[in-house]
Amino acid sequence: MNSNALRPDGWTSGDAAWLPIFPAVPRFDECERGMVEHAMRLAVVRTRREYIYPAVHCASSIPASSTNYPAMGQRLRLKANFVIPSNWTTEEKAILLGLKKYGVIVADNSGGFFSISIAPDDRWSANCFDHLAIISIDNFEVIQTTGPTEGPRSPGAPTVDAGPDQVIGIDDIATLNATSGSILGVRWEAQRHTAFFSASRLKSRSIKCAG
Repeated sequence: MNSNALRPDGWTSGDAAWLPIFPAVPRFDECERGMVEHAMRLAVVRTRREYIYPAVHCASSIPASSTNYPAMGQRLRLKANFVIPSNWTTEEKAILLGLKKYGVIVADNSGGFFSISIAPDDRWSANCFDHLAIISIDNFEVIQTTGPTEGPRSPGAPTVDAGPDQVIGIDDIATLNATSGSILGVRWEAQRHTAFFSASRLKSRSIKCAG
């Protein structure tokens, strides 16, 4: 693919909503780090005949007015007060933490409510996701989403450029540059080191990567 443009309304693809699949599936290395840091794709039993940006396709005969059913592209998030049991697996905890922060996007119809696609990997242990099956729809809240010309995509929305990624060794110095169209917080992160500065127009900082 050589374009980030959405497909035309009504088109479908690998899933019913026309959403890219791989960027939204949890991977083994993400779970090992402790949290899946992106929204995940969710398949539900039934959806209504409607789609919400960035979805461009629906797959249902249930009327759009039946709002008790989610639309394709609907965003849901695990409620903040959901208590993650301490004895659940590392993989389950990583997914649930991601669901609390980034949520899920309804992408397809399936045979059960809580159906999240996982990237195939021989390193997954047997039964490492079993507890997720007991989570109820009541544990989720609906997120109010924005359209293609709203929110961060609206005309004149603030922009920031934190500069290119850099790889440095222990005790090396990296110069970090950021440009911003307004007063914004810019955060640079690296393993074992996080630097936070308030960026106004242009800021440059040097940090040392400590071991």
